[in-house]
Amino acid sequence: MTSENLLHVVDSHTGGEGTRLFLGEVPQLIGRNMVERKKYFQSNYDYFRTTLTLEPRYFPGIAAFLVPPSEPKADYGVIFGDYRGYADMCVHGTIGIVTTLFELGLLRNPKNTIIFDTPAGLVRAKANLVDGKIRSVSVTNVPAMYLGNIALDEDGTFGGVNAEIAFGGNTFAYVNARDTGLKVIPKNLSSLLKMGNDLLSKLRKMKSISSEPKTTRKIPTILGISLYEDLDTGAQKRQARNIMIADNGLFDRSPCGTGTCGRMALLYAKGKLSTGEQFTNRSIIGSEFIGRIVGLTKVGRSDAIEPEITGSAHLTGIADIIISKNDRLRYGFTV
Repeated sequence: MTSENLLHVVDSHTGGEGTRLFLGEVPQLIGRNMVERKKYFQSNYDYFRTTLTLEPRYFPGIAAFLVPPSEPKADYGVIFGDYRGYADMCVHGTIGIVTTLFELGLLRNPKNTIIFDTPAGLVRAKANLVDGKIRSVSVTNVPAMYLGNIALDEDGTFGGVNAEIAFGGNTFAYVNARDTGLKVIPKNLSSLLKMGNDLLSKLRKMKSISSEPKTTRKIPTILGISLYEDLDTGAQKRQARNIMIADNGLFDRSPCGTGTCGRMALLYAKGKLSTGEQFTNRSIIGSEFIGRIVGLTKVGRSDAIEPEITGSAHLTGIADIIISKNDRLRYGFTV
């Protein structure tokens, strides 16, 4: 096999959600920043993403591509994609990347902070070492902020369900699963997925959200919906369980890192989470991310938090993905 026929990857999982890190060279990308470079990658080299994620090789997690950064102070630029398309930021994927690079001996200074240039902005990651071995990774994400709420029950379809909208690297809607009559447990998965898809379909038809003070703003593109349940009995909601659901049957096996950042921004806006306080977010399979608000900031005129997520990743495989030139389906397909 020649190198042109192979895509060398290392797989890992973070709390059950996969990351497939491509270790080959991505062709030169044109663009002044990572948003433009992601669009150039999408327009010219999307076959990398489709080959690594679609059938017949099918990988349901995130594919990550390291590229030269647009910001001089960053160590790496990174583009994230999955079988649906692209994400501007992925915390579980960042944890997977750092863990993979460490385990392969590719981090020159593993005790230093690693800066990633993403389409969402600059992200900082730190490998947490014990006796020279990596135990977890802490990711200080881009600023997260609460955007407002949407009443989804105007026609009585969902019986009193309200969606809160927040940004944590991607924009998500948050719905209390108890308002839907469902618990976030594996035996309810099919019902949760149906409810999530129905709610997403309703959200796609909405045009504006309400925010404080009493104003409305245009609804942003929502990547997915978090059905959550708070586990604390006190006023302070410091523990929760959730399932993040997106289009085309995709749901997060991990607690969802950018989703956890958005939830912390929501809790802070509601006075239920303070700076420095720990927020434990669990997934439907019981894996955990530990979140903290490490600072406060502004995005334009809007209040925002600086969120940190800590989680662990583990390597699961090393592979050369073969591309056969006479294979009509060599770059992947979807049905």
